Amino acid sequence: MKVSIKKIEVPENFSSEDILKVAKAAQDVIDEISESKKPRFKCWCDVLDYYRVNPHVYPRHLRSCNLLENDPDIDVYKYKILALIARALNGDWKPDWSDPRESKWFIRCDSYDDRYHISYCYELYYPGMVYFKDEDVALKALQLFKDSLRFYSIDKN
Repeated sequence: MKVSIKKIEVPENFSSEDILKVAKAAQDVIDEISESKKPRFKCWCDVLDYYRVNPHVYPRHLRSCNLLENDPDIDVYKYKILALIARALNGDWKPDWSDPRESKWFIRCDSYDDRYHISYCYELYYPGMVYFKDEDVALKALQLFKDSLRFYSIDKN
C-alpha cells in the first residue's frame, strides 16, 4: 500500500516525541487496514473460493475416482494444490535465489515418519519444490495443504 506524505502543520506545543506517537498511531491504522484487506484462508475450500473455483469440481480427476497413494499422478496433483496455495498466500513474492540471506520455506514429507513438515533453505534450490515467503506463510500453507488432502481423501496425515 502506497501512502503519500503531505506537509502537516503541527501546533507549537507539540514535542518531537508527540509527533512520533501520532506517526506511529497513523502507521498502526494503515497496517490494520492493509491487514484487513488480505484474504483469510481457513481451509482448502477458501483457497479455491479465492480463485472462484467450485471445490466439488476441481480437480475433476480427484473427485471422480479414488486415487491411491501409489498412483503415479498423485504427486502431480499434490504439486498443483501446493502451487495454488502458494500463489494465494505469497502474493507477488518470488524467491530471490541471488540473495543468500533470504530464507525460502517449503513443505516436505519426512521419510522417517511419513508426515509433512516445513523447512527452509537460503541458496540450495530443490527442483519441483514450491516455496513460501516466510515461516508463518509456510505453516498456514501446511495447514491448508493437509486440509486439501483430507478433502480429496488422498491421505490422512
